[in-house]
Amino acid sequence: MTIDMKTEEKALIDQLYFELYEPLVSYANSILRNRYRAEELTQEVFVCAVCRPDELLNSPNPKG
Repeated sequence: MTIDMKTEEKALIDQLYFELYEPLVSYANSILRNRYRAEELTQEVFVCAVCRPDELLNSPNPKG
């Protein structure tokens, strides 16, 4: 799958990934009690973000 993203979209997703990946994995792991599943779930969240970058850019609070 190839996704054509603008520089601004890529920069936002990169920023969110570097800031939030570990906290999201830790949070998911605290619920799931399975680090592997927590990482998989977190990766899926970022896949969704990559597929819909315009929603992130238009969000008043992209960090949630």
